[in-house]
Amino acid sequence: MAVSQQVLHLMKVKSLKNLKDLEISFEGSSVTAILGPNGNGKSTILHALACSFSPNEIGENYKFSWFFLPSTDALWNDSELSIIHSFRDAQVEHQSVPREYKKTQVRWTPRYANRPKRDVFYIGIDKCVPMIESEKKQAKINYSTKEVNEDIINIILEKASVVLNRNYSGYNVHTASGKEFIGVVVDGLRYSALSMSAGEQKVFYILEKIFRANKYSLILIDELDLLLHDQAMKKLVNVILERCNEKNFKLFSRLIEKVFWSLRIG
Repeated sequence: MAVSQQVLHLMKVKSLKNLKDLEISFEGSSVTAILGPNGNGKSTILHALACSFSPNEIGENYKFSWFFLPSTDALWNDSELSIIHSFRDAQVEHQSVPREYKKTQVRWTPRYANRPKRDVFYIGIDKCVPMIESEKKQAKINYSTKEVNEDIINIILEKASVVLNRNYSGYNVHTASGKEFIGVVVDGLRYSALSMSAGEQKVFYILEKIFRANKYSLILIDELDLLLHDQAMKKLVNVILERCNEKNFKLFSRLIEKVFWSLRIG
């Protein structure tokens, strides 16, 4: 039986990048926002959390060396942090278990296979880049189209319609040169991600992640509010909060410096 009912209580950082002697509690809400001036370590917290777990079922497998890449000026030696978490393994409940992570002269410990199990999904700023800006092909792009009609997609279309104040009625998967990307139908107009705005593309990406993730997943979003109109942002947060409470997710987001009412919600 897979590990389940994962709960993250606390994170302590002794030393990691510019974070020193930080203790942050995650009790009290399924959604936590991290705010602060540039360069204060908001993204560092998300990166460290992403690397603290091994995939449980369908999660993504992040490694410290991806976010803390050694270089001439930064080897990250003597980095040290810990988490306190609870989980259920078959019939056995494990409460408030500490787990430490360190960077030695050689490698990060513990070994990645020995990290606790939890499905993690990290949504970075790279997901905000419109597909047309990352596409280098100069000639016409011919793609095949497959309409997707499943219950979870219909829910995503419904939520996207609320967030973006548009009437989405169809969802497609396009394939070109071995690459897959999405497309939508709005008021009878069909278009692909190549024609989507950055905010629209981001909303669909986030909704796909939170509605396809398993229960007790950990979802990390860097700059949730980037590229979104304030009204769309507020509606998206409400959708996220509802889904997190329904599926026992834990979601963290780093926010850029703008007024964002009361998230941490709860």
